[in-house]
Amino acid sequence: MKYIKYFGLVGLAVFAYIIWAIGIDNIIQSFLQMNLLLFAIALLILVPIILLKAYKQSLLVNGFGVKLGILDSAKIWLIGFFFSIITPGKSGDVIKCVYISDKTTVSVGKGLLAVVVERFFDVAVLFALTLLGIFVMSSFLIFDVDLFIPILAIFLLFLACTYLLTKKNLVFVVFRPFYRFFIPKRFNEKIKGGLDEFFDGVKIYKSKKGLMLKAGLLTVLLWVISAIQYYVLALSLNIPISFEYLFLIMPIVNLLGILPIAFNGIGTREFSLVFFFALVSLPASSAVSFSLLVFIATILLGVPGFLLTLGEKKKVF
Repeated sequence: MKYIKYFGLVGLAVFAYIIWAIGIDNIIQSFLQMNLLLFAIALLILVPIILLKAYKQSLLVNGFGVKLGILDSAKIWLIGFFFSIITPGKSGDVIKCVYISDKTTVSVGKGLLAVVVERFFDVAVLFALTLLGIFVMSSFLIFDVDLFIPILAIFLLFLACTYLLTKKNLVFVVFRPFYRFFIPKRFNEKIKGGLDEFFDGVKIYKSKKGLMLKAGLLTVLLWVISAIQYYVLALSLNIPISFEYLFLIMPIVNLLGILPIAFNGIGTREFSLVFFFALVSLPASSAVSFSLLVFIATILLGVPGFLLTLGEKKKVF
């Protein structure tokens, strides 16, 4: 178990090898020929992405009968995103819970549930689009359909585990040993109260199926807009790739990016893009340049969150 913290080094090692194998000069050359106007347009697409993310988050929080405005929601989401890209384990999600509770009358338990449900839709849509991508590409004989079954099995396991986590009695039975032996007694009541609030929130969400449907559709829309941004980023590097192909492969690339062997997808993203670009006869240098540009856009998206954190009176650390 003590070696788990080093898993992220695997991605960095893969990244370093790919850069070495391709040659840094080829990558630099790609960036020197970049269309800066198209890159600026790709960055502007971040605005509707942020607003839709904020709207989805406020929609879920407001489902508890409170009022979280779009601007406050955007602020919370940006701060959480900043911490997610600089820390392992997506700790930004935990920080969002703190800020949601601070900005509204929602308890930390219900705030946690809102963040968990938001993350559930992100991962569920990612799996669904990955399966779609594998199925479509296998139909055109450019990808092996054999991968479809294990991914589907993992997706179904994910859905099953999520369903079981909505069962209060089962969760308390499973985690009771951990609760008794690892949580100091002075925190017992506070944690129990938080869990009670969490499961009270589950009941509320179960009664609001329209809200859940809306959150799911917003997640799909966000993926379409993200695919457009990926396409504009590819065009800025003069990469002759179709929008449809990027739409099919990027969910797979992003799904691989959440594996614990990579920090922020570094290494796995480059490896998978080199593979998928090769399927349509695009050079590895284009794949890596595109991957780095996506990473740069991600870092730039974290900048507003960093600036907002500096101006916050409430410090989470």
